[in-house]
Amino acid sequence: MKTRQILTAFLMAFVSLTTIQAQNDTDKPYLTKTFSPAGLTSIKTETSGGNVSVYGQNSGDARIEVYIRANNWNQKLSDSEIKERLEKYTIQIDKDANTLTAIAKPLESGWKWGWKDGLSISFKIYVPNNITSNLRTSGGNIHLSNLSGNQDAKTSGGNISLSTIKGIVDAETSGGNIDIDRFNGTIDAQTSGGNVKVADSKGSLKIGTSGGNIRIAQVSGSLDAHTSGGNVTADISSLEKYLTLSTSGGNITVKMPMDKGMDLDLSGDRVSVAMQNFDGTIKDDRVKGKLNGGGIPVRISTSGGNVRIN
Repeated sequence: MKTRQILTAFLMAFVSLTTIQAQNDTDKPYLTKTFSPAGLTSIKTETSGGNVSVYGQNSGDARIEVYIRANNWNQKLSDSEIKERLEKYTIQIDKDANTLTAIAKPLESGWKWGWKDGLSISFKIYVPNNITSNLRTSGGNIHLSNLSGNQDAKTSGGNISLSTIKGIVDAETSGGNIDIDRFNGTIDAQTSGGNVKVADSKGSLKIGTSGGNIRIAQVSGSLDAHTSGGNVTADISSLEKYLTLSTSGGNITVKMPMDKGMDLDLSGDRVSVAMQNFDGTIKDDRVKGKLNGGGIPVRISTSGGNVRIN
């Protein structure tokens, strides 16, 4: 088990380093295409190894910038070398009546002609603020900024960052971190091995990681956060329908208002909570009962750490 954990950590570090090195935002785009924003309501992207960034804007044409680098980040390619390698890829950059499309994928498996001979193809997309997106990358990062609408973002190995987003979001990464800032709406954000940070956000928030830490700051609304092996730290401004925090192997530290009616169910190796007007059972490892007459369900549990509230 320990060997597997070490291998997983190594692979995650390798993927992260590859993405950082292979994509340099200071490079000029290999290709830029502009489109009229008239009628544009959605984006669809797919790339096998690059990053995807989407920026909402208040005015101006929609624009897609394509950045191309070698998979081997130590290798600098000329335009002619890129053009030659692109013959092994299919690239689609266009707009139909209402959808902007950016797709880059190899014509056949990269293993047939060598990973180091492949390309990392990234997209930067500038669109009107109110738009729906469907974003996919096999190994790169995904960044969304200043958007309203429904967003669906998935990467197999990169990080996901969301900044100033309003609407409904489904975000998933198999090995990266998730960073959420100034979100308002409903979100389901999951990572199989990274950390999750949420700041200055509100709404219905469901977040999870199989092996990382969770840090929550200045959040209001309904929150469900779980990790299988890390710590949970939460600073909650106000509660609405529910609060659920859980970890299988870390500590949970929570700062939150205690003036509302709550149905408390708290468990851990040791539970420490400051409160008044409570009716129920208080033990070293379990607190269960009604606070201020009961109301909002609050479930906080850890199988291998302590719980501390306020």
